[in-house]
Amino acid sequence: MARCLRRVGAAVWRLFDGRSLARHGPLARRRSWAPIDAAAGDAAHRFRAAVCQYGLTEADLRRRHRYEAVRCYVLLGGALFAASFGATSAYLTFGGARAILAILLALWFVAGAAGGALRAWQIRQRRLCAFGEWAKTPAAWLPPFFS
Repeated sequence: MARCLRRVGAAVWRLFDGRSLARHGPLARRRSWAPIDAAAGDAAHRFRAAVCQYGLTEADLRRRHRYEAVRCYVLLGGALFAASFGATSAYLTFGGARAILAILLALWFVAGAAGGALRAWQIRQRRLCAFGEWAKTPAAWLPPFFS
């Protein structure tokens, strides 16, 4: 039972962009790397430099894109659930003040989904662009699962 709870807890932790303790803890192998020069080149150059720095392959990028797309949709589903069921039940049970907390929870889920959609869009475009550029492109707000 404890093993099952630990596995589920780790999956939920990673869903909200937590780091795996096995890969990022004190026992993880350290990789020596030089920081990316953010001022040099355009967004595509910075993306290529980051891919080279972390040693990612095309398969790694496809896997990461699928992960971020699924994460975006799961968090949007959580936002929809928190906004609809959570706010309704809180309003009917406790009043309007507690219903606002459910709406704030939904906004937290939406913010996480936006981060996942931004990362998926950056991988799909092969450019490290800013949040503002992503926000000005409404077609990029919901990432496709396969590209």
